[in-house]
Amino acid sequence: MAPLGDQDNANPSKPCFEMKKKKRSLAIQLIEYHGANRGYLLNAPSHVGDHSWH
Repeated sequence: MAPLGDQDNANPSKPCFEMKKKKRSLAIQLIEYHGANRGYLLNAPSHVGDHSWH
């Protein structure tokens, strides 16, 4: 299982869904949370810090 946020600007969910379509034997469930960004915090902005994600 892979939880994804559809507003995640660091790791967008679209490539994950595209890979799953191409690799039909891939045994993974993708769950996309609408309105969720990096870290799945709703209504909280995500940004890149100097040394890591915040």
